[in-house]
Amino acid sequence: MTNQVAKSFGLMIVLSVCLGPGCWAADSTCDCGIGRVGMFEFDVQVPRPTGDANAIVRYKSLFYMAKETIIKIRSDNSCPQAALVDGNLWTPNGAPRLRSGLETPTLPPPGRLDLDYIVTGQITGSAGVYTVVARIESGYSREVVKTATYILKDPGKGTQLPDFDAAVDSLAGQLSPIGGVITQWEKKKRDGDPGIARSQPDGKLTIRPAKNQLYEGETTDVELDLVDCDGVQLKNRTVHLLAGQWETLGNLEGTTGGKVQPSVVVTDGDGKAHVKFTAGDQRGPATIRAWYGHHRPGGQPNAIIGKATVNIGADRLSFQTVVDAKMQEAELQHSETQHSVSLYTPNSSTYGSTCTTAMQAGDRCDFVISSFKGTATSMSPHGSHSAGSNNYGTAVAAEIVRLPKGATLAFGALPFSYGSPDQDDEQYIGICADQAWVPMKFTLSEDEFLHFSAIQKTFSISSPLGVNNCTGSGTIVLTGQD
Repeated sequence: MTNQVAKSFGLMIVLSVCLGPGCWAADSTCDCGIGRVGMFEFDVQVPRPTGDANAIVRYKSLFYMAKETIIKIRSDNSCPQAALVDGNLWTPNGAPRLRSGLETPTLPPPGRLDLDYIVTGQITGSAGVYTVVARIESGYSREVVKTATYILKDPGKGTQLPDFDAAVDSLAGQLSPIGGVITQWEKKKRDGDPGIARSQPDGKLTIRPAKNQLYEGETTDVELDLVDCDGVQLKNRTVHLLAGQWETLGNLEGTTGGKVQPSVVVTDGDGKAHVKFTAGDQRGPATIRAWYGHHRPGGQPNAIIGKATVNIGADRLSFQTVVDAKMQEAELQHSETQHSVSLYTPNSSTYGSTCTTAMQAGDRCDFVISSFKGTATSMSPHGSHSAGSNNYGTAVAAEIVRLPKGATLAFGALPFSYGSPDQDDEQYIGICADQAWVPMKFTLSEDEFLHFSAIQKTFSISSPLGVNNCTGSGTIVLTGQD
């Protein structure tokens, strides 16, 4: 019982080696996570001596070889990305494990384990010379990552094995730093097999559509960029863009809202691939999804997944403004209220064909006033006057310029800044005509621009002292049109 407690305590100190956030900081040799590494004892396959008490003591020291080697491995924390787990305390799948005495080592069970890697070993031979083998294995495939060997001599007398400390130092040195040893093994497997990626904790599959706003049926180029967790571009990898099954991960989602051509691609030497996405006929968001099914170096199935969203059904840019203003002319003690409704449509002679929410950064759309109605109500003998509907032709009255995010809307002139379109008589619609307004340029957010037909926004404007000696303030209500 005493030996069992001592053994459990001796390995238990290893458990805390990598549980804090700082354990996962990358360095030059450990650039991805390693996961959990189970630290187990060695299988002592040496016959127990009889009769000679000193020989029995020397024999028992073989059972301490694993504990001391593990402590040495733990002390080399230059690559601390592995969470070391005490095999005596590990409970596979939640099942309790029987803790054994000194001469009954706790060994890893056969088959797949819920550990990423394990450390274990054997001691073989007979009195005189023993062969000690320690090794790192994948916990999933049980493939050997690295083996360390030491020939340990037994002098046949006394209570000590003179080579014990040298054996521990040699075995630990060959397997340390454990994170670095595993990292190099993982990289070698990954670089030699297009079905393997390290991807711990995550690789990245970035999807970059050339346009994220499309008409129904419109096609755009799409670039895929596949990178492992250590930043290495994953070349010659097969990437799927439609839904499909991948081993124990089950069904992985694919592209929706349109079609991709081709639906399966292989990355080039830079980890990139190119496809075309054609928007469907349903307006709204569509999702381009891609996945790379693979195995991690230790054999575990995994997938690197990426997605990007595009919007189908570009809004055509037309809008209405309602301008309400209160004006004052101090010298004549004249006040005036102005009200106008104007419909702005793209100027077909210039940018009309591109005037949609599919515009890219730097694109421009010009507008003309295709219809106008306005009144000016005056506190003067002029009374109330109305201007009827008029077609303003091709005179540019407003401009939208697409920004990387959002857009700007600038007015060249507002109704009531000039006289009647049919007569050279500014008082036809008010004394305070031909007045400048500020600001004349406004900013639309990305969401407002992409949903332009649904926009309804109010801007405040003011008129400084102008050519007609008037000042005033007002609002512009901007309403998108279908």
